[in-house]
Amino acid sequence: MVPRARAIAPLLLLGALAVCACATAPPRLPYGGHDASSGRESDSLGQALIDSQTACRSPITTARALVRGTVDRRRIDAWFWVGAATGQVRLESVDTGPSRFALLANYSYGSDRKDEATLLLPAGRWLVHSRSRDLVELVLGVPLSAHELKGVLTGCPEMFGGFKLERFDDDTLKIMADGDTVLEIFMRRHGIDSPWAVFATVAGVPGRPIRWRADPGERSHGVLQSVRLTSLEWNGRSGRLFDLTFSLDHIQTPAPVGELFTLPLPESPETLPLEAVRLNSQLFSLPLVAD
Repeated sequence: MVPRARAIAPLLLLGALAVCACATAPPRLPYGGHDASSGRESDSLGQALIDSQTACRSPITTARALVRGTVDRRRIDAWFWVGAATGQVRLESVDTGPSRFALLANYSYGSDRKDEATLLLPAGRWLVHSRSRDLVELVLGVPLSAHELKGVLTGCPEMFGGFKLERFDDDTLKIMADGDTVLEIFMRRHGIDSPWAVFATVAGVPGRPIRWRADPGERSHGVLQSVRLTSLEWNGRSGRLFDLTFSLDHIQTPAPVGELFTLPLPESPETLPLEAVRLNSQLFSLPLVAD
């Protein structure tokens, strides 16, 4: 099981705890590069792909995350536990009271493109089944799928589909991967003999006119310590829908599996449709989706 401790849940007291939202916009990203997907420059693509995942070689990671910032102009200061492995993500509120939740998502990049998630709501009485993007947004307020959230919190974006390389200069490039939407991974290095490192990730949200951007912070012994996640509108405005900073501690990598990727399901749970929970958010202690 993911460890638990008494603290404030991410589904409670969004306005009760005053915190400072991220006031400054993220640094501008480079633009105006040239296509380097073929020819001699394409050799950088393979090395950049390898370097982008070097820090995430451990198959299983668990951590406690403190999330601070704004969601839909409301302030949030909250804790949750996260467990991540290949094809699996689990989120669980730190709170042990009536607002406690647990979410388990399973996904794959195979031909079936599996994306299944289950949310166990307060007191273990209700279950919700849906795509991982729907349920992550329900509990955290950010429309990311499970594999996108894992990439954000580990600093190692998961890529699949076709790849294209855009180079800005000798030490700055962008990898574009085709998935449900285009994933843009910005990377830099300190010199020709230094490894490439991800400094920003940008992706769209299928069917919606917004994107999101993740800016990883410092690493300690290769493990990401913090990351900032902001919404991006097509007019260039950032942070209007969400602007959150995740700070990670109690990190275990590799972590023991145990019962990490199982939910403690009750004997006779009531399964609810997603829309019913959205429309009755106060009943289910979900102020993130409340008006």
